[in-house]
Amino acid sequence: MTLNTSSESKSAECEVPTLIPALASCKVAVGPSKVLLNPSYQSPASKAIVITNGLDFPLSFNVRSTQRVFLVAVPPYGVVNANGHMRAEIRLHRIWNDTFRRQDDRLIFDFYVTPESCETDRKDKMVNSNVLCCKIIQVKYSKRIEGQMKRSSIRCRERTTRGKKGFAKKDKSQTMRSMVRQCSAIDERSRSSSSDPFDFKKPCPTSIFVRRALKRGREKRRLRLERQRSRMLRRQVIAKAQKTDSRKSCKSKREH
Repeated sequence: MTLNTSSESKSAECEVPTLIPALASCKVAVGPSKVLLNPSYQSPASKAIVITNGLDFPLSFNVRSTQRVFLVAVPPYGVVNANGHMRAEIRLHRIWNDTFRRQDDRLIFDFYVTPESCETDRKDKMVNSNVLCCKIIQVKYSKRIEGQMKRSSIRCRERTTRGKKGFAKKDKSQTMRSMVRQCSAIDERSRSSSSDPFDFKKPCPTSIFVRRALKRGREKRRLRLERQRSRMLRRQVIAKAQKTDSRKSCKSKREH
C-alpha cells in the first residue's frame, strides 16, 4: 500500500496542468519583438532580452534560429519560473566567412510545460513534442558590416577573382613541381636499377612486350646483314670471273 501511495503522489506532482494555448500565449512574453544588430568582422554583437512567464507553473523553452551558424540565443534552452522572468541574450557571432546573409532572421522560442518536481537538468527532459506556445523575435541587420574580414579566415578559392587565379597558378606550379620530383625519382631509380625499362638496348625482365620487340629487331638486323653479305659475295664472284676471262683473252692474243 505504501508503494502505491508513493507512486500516486509522484504522478500527481509530475502531472502536467491543462491550459489553452491561446491563454498561455497571452501570459507568456519575450521582448523586445524586433531587434537590430550590427554585424562585424572583428567582434560579436549582442542584445539583451527578457522572457516573462505569467503562468502559475514553470515553463521550459528551446530556441531555434533561421541562421544558427551566426545567430544564437544565450542560453539556447532553459526554464522560466512560475510568475517570474528571465534575462537572456541574442548574440550574433563574429563574421568569419562570406556565407553570412544579411536578410531578416528570426529566433523562435518554443515553450513547454515543465512540472516543478520533475528533473530539468537535461534538454531532452525539458523539450518534448507538445509545444504550448511559440514566440518569435525578428532580427534585422544594418546594411554595412563593420571592420574588414581577416585574410586567414577566408578560403583561397573564395577571396577574389585574382585570388582564384593566383590559387590556380599556385596549384598548377605545385603539381608541376611534384611531377618533376616524381620523374627525377623515377630516373634515379632506373639508373640505380640493373635493368632500365626506358633503355631498349638492355632487356627488360618485367616486360614481355619489350623482349619480343628486341627479339624482332635483332632478327631483322641479322637478316639485313645476311643479305648484305650475300650481295657482297655475289659481286666478288662476278668480279673474279670477269678478271679471269680478261686474263684468258689477253693470253690467247699473245699466243696468236
